Amino acid sequence: MFTKEQKRLLNKLSQIDDIDEQIKSLFERTNENIQEVTEIEQDISKIIKEKTKGFPWLADTIAQYYEFRDSKISEFLEHKLRPAISSADRVREIAKEKRILEKQFRITRNLMRLTE
Repeated sequence: MFTKEQKRLLNKLSQIDDIDEQIKSLFERTNENIQEVTEIEQDISKIIKEKTKGFPWLADTIAQYYEFRDSKISEFLEHKLRPAISSADRVREIAKEKRILEKQFRITRNLMRLTE
């Protein structure tokens, strides 16, 4: 069988393998953390750039909300007891126009607030 020295060396080799696995695991987690931090930095950079443009992404999201709300009104008009199809179509048209105007308004207002 194995001598005492060989057993000791095998034990050390096993410990080295365990440490190697731990190092690999730490390396992988570190790379994941670095990637996450990089993504956060990019997001923050994007927000800073957007701020100087009046937060267009936020304005667009708010405009989408209002368009969604108007689409619910048009759905109600279409499905009520006595449907108002032409009115529902008109509400949809106005909602699209309103979305564009709402976005432009919010961007302009945000830019004005930044310059004050």
